Amino acid sequence: MCANPHPGRGVRGTMAAMPTTTVAWPAFATVITLLLTLGLFPPETSSWSLIVSGGLVSLLVAIAFRAPDVQRRIAGLAVVAILLVPLSWTAQAPGAVVAPVSIWILAAAAGIAAAGMTGQSGLGRAAAVAAALTGVGVSLHALAQALWGLEGLAAAVAARPDLPDRDALLARIDEGRAFAGFSTPAALGGFVALVLPVTAGLALTARGRLRAVWWVVVALEAGAMLVAASATAVAALLAALGLGLLVWSRSRRLAWMALPLGALLLGGVVFLRGGALLSASDPGSPWRLRAGNFRSAWSMAADHPWIGVGPGGFAEAYPQYRLPGDNATRHAHNLPLELAAEHGWVPGAALTLVFFGLFVGPLIFARAGPGIRQAGVALGLAAFALHNLADYTAYMPSALWTAAILRGLSAPACALESARPRRRGAFP
Repeated sequence: MCANPHPGRGVRGTMAAMPTTTVAWPAFATVITLLLTLGLFPPETSSWSLIVSGGLVSLLVAIAFRAPDVQRRIAGLAVVAILLVPLSWTAQAPGAVVAPVSIWILAAAAGIAAAGMTGQSGLGRAAAVAAALTGVGVSLHALAQALWGLEGLAAAVAARPDLPDRDALLARIDEGRAFAGFSTPAALGGFVALVLPVTAGLALTARGRLRAVWWVVVALEAGAMLVAASATAVAALLAALGLGLLVWSRSRRLAWMALPLGALLLGGVVFLRGGALLSASDPGSPWRLRAGNFRSAWSMAADHPWIGVGPGGFAEAYPQYRLPGDNATRHAHNLPLELAAEHGWVPGAALTLVFFGLFVGPLIFARAGPGIRQAGVALGLAAFALHNLADYTAYMPSALWTAAILRGLSAPACALESARPRRRGAFP
């Protein structure tokens, strides 16, 4: 997804065929509208948002398509999509293949298109601001839901027997956990973990009254993570901060400042969740339930080591492996294990390396220490990726497509793209 893999070829050179006067505003409008739609109206819970978001991704590709690098990568992606067709022939549930493959193909297309737009001056900053503002809307929704709306929401969910994960959702509402427009509180927590570091980066680089405004936004987003009470999301953010502390040499102050606040946030989540969160023997313990998911995914991969059960097949095969006391779920809550179960050990490992390389790579390979704003984006992307070791936001367009766009726009900061001296990223 790096925008400029050719040594000696400038980032702006890839956009030479795209006059700024004719491309800038369509690019800005499409990126900002898409980011706002993805967070405020998550496509995984809204059919109309899925259609609109998919259309906006297509428009984004069309706008960026005049760049030669984008043309080559989109052509390669189309070939990959065609080669994936036989997966439906070998999958245990052919009908389940379409959803995950489509979500990941569109994520790749969005990232490629965004990477091709890094020559658009200010687009990276505009995307960061849009992601942060999306966090504002999501956080206000979550806080209002936690303070005033959960009882009415429980009644509405109870009246919808066809709603996916309805029983799990009612259990989370009964715990007093907010989820805004997302499918689960953990999904809300994972999305906020992605955008909160971006917002913090904007706050640290702002001046005057604007800095105070951004810190208020950071506080709102932290509040949303608290009412979502997702220990896995907070832990993923802390892990990303710890990783940044290990590999950065110049921007460590961001990690040093944020680690105590993150630890305090995790303490608040533990306090709100109570004994069930810490107990491994409690029937509702998330650790015990996830252990059951992991065991099932491992057994599934062991039974189908070469090609797995097919994309989306975990949900279909899971009842065969589920034991009494295990939870009803459509995902393994661990991306490497789910990929192994659905694709086989070797393909699953390869896909895992690609995923974490793309989203954790910007944090690891910026060893000299990125600028504060780039650091915020890198931390958010890493938190998103690490969250998938205990959850499944990589299968949710709201988080995955947002991460793909931010990753694409930060492509010039990728240290793997060329041997020439590294430029600053699209987040100046």
